[in-house]
Amino acid sequence: MKKLIIFALLLVFYGCSYAENVNINSSADLKTFPIGTPNTRACEHFTGESFLAPLILKPFGIFNVTFAPGSYNEWHIHHASKGGGQILIAVAGRGYYQEEGKPAQELKPGDVVNIPANLKHWHGAAKNSWFQHIAIEVTGEDTHTEWLGFLSKDDYEKLNSGQDVKNNSAKEPLIIREQGIFSAGGVVLKSEGEFDPVHGQFDPKGQTHHADHANVLYQIPENFNSNSIIFLHGYGQSRAGWISTPDGREGWSNIFLRKGYGVYLVDQPRRGEAGQTSKAAEISTLTQDQNWYTQFRIGLWPKTYDGSQFPDDYESLNQFFRQMTPNTGDFDIEIITNAFVKIFERAGNGILFTHSQGGIPGWEIAVKSEHVKAVVAIEPGGLFSFPEGEAPEPIKTLYAPVRVKEISKDDFAKLINQPIIIYFGDYIPDEPVELPARDYWRGVCAMANKFAECVNAHGGDCTVINLPAIGITGNEHFIFQDKNNDVVAEHIYNWLKSKGL
Repeated sequence: MKKLIIFALLLVFYGCSYAENVNINSSADLKTFPIGTPNTRACEHFTGESFLAPLILKPFGIFNVTFAPGSYNEWHIHHASKGGGQILIAVAGRGYYQEEGKPAQELKPGDVVNIPANLKHWHGAAKNSWFQHIAIEVTGEDTHTEWLGFLSKDDYEKLNSGQDVKNNSAKEPLIIREQGIFSAGGVVLKSEGEFDPVHGQFDPKGQTHHADHANVLYQIPENFNSNSIIFLHGYGQSRAGWISTPDGREGWSNIFLRKGYGVYLVDQPRRGEAGQTSKAAEISTLTQDQNWYTQFRIGLWPKTYDGSQFPDDYESLNQFFRQMTPNTGDFDIEIITNAFVKIFERAGNGILFTHSQGGIPGWEIAVKSEHVKAVVAIEPGGLFSFPEGEAPEPIKTLYAPVRVKEISKDDFAKLINQPIIIYFGDYIPDEPVELPARDYWRGVCAMANKFAECVNAHGGDCTVINLPAIGITGNEHFIFQDKNNDVVAEHIYNWLKSKGL
């Protein structure tokens, strides 16, 4: 039987008495939407006064909820077997939203929170501010709300003193000991003839062209632990994806800087800040955003998959699409590999992080650079390396076959000389499916497992992590930008520590 979740909207605060003549407009601009009437039902689940104004009841409910200063609700879960959940849009004052296991998020006007069904959370006002949000209910099946007790008063007081809030300004300052930018690798082309600066300034005769290098932004934290992470992005991406998230949270570069790692953020040759190329490519203007939305398993446009951790409010999606950047020249594994070997020569021993297409040259880099001490591959795009004579057959998918590359036994020994861990997110089927994008990742994941078996059979150390299998759900292809990117980063950190890195 279908029900409508009214979220925390028809639920109110214990201590049901309401002060007379409350001056609601005294502390925040609460005039845009109607305040409504005192919210006097289910008082035991809330800590203070609130007001409820239904804006629309059909075909689904939209409510304006006003919290008095210091008023918040219990931890609760909006259960649903299908659909369900809620969307909050902050419109006035200042408040908080928190999911279990994560820091609280400060909410100010314009902030949007998409809360999936079956997620434990609470929300309410700051101690000294009125807070108002629009709440949009999401229809679902077998829906009910489970109340799970209040956030402790001590924890609430910490929020109001600026502690434990998911807000970059409230975190401890990140102190950088050293930082800079440099180029690595590349070629120098020169035209025949002699350059004449007086009569031939624009004539290519005798002139040079520096191209096909990588561009590197590096940062070394004050608490440097002697290990650096070198980041290689995927297709259509640049180093920007490691630095921040579409909704403005800290990316993995900052998260690992805080843990004492140096970071080397790379734009590979012919991409981003390293766009100078020796072979020009045509840059397409085809409309392809929804193609990538599908390929990256964000969802079925325009809706994300149920339980998704992708930050899918309008502005976050806008920022995500705008972080894509084209190749200025052909994707060349050898050129990328040579550039990264030079980066490792300068950085010293370190850990190679790759994503998607970046995983393809990643295996080559691990073979050719003795300074690679571990590989962390985030959903590598395929073309796993196998020793000669042991390569499996390609895995057929509805998108494209997942192929491998045979390398010499000596090179394979170099590849497996360091620990390797490979991560896959959610929404990857175990059996063939009709959606080509998801079917492709089924094939890649299956080949990754064959690769790990081969590595371990030869005495190496390779682990494949399927995040849902360890209780981390909702991740699409950009695991490091999802709302739980800190949770996955912590898992990687613990693995690195177990390897002495």
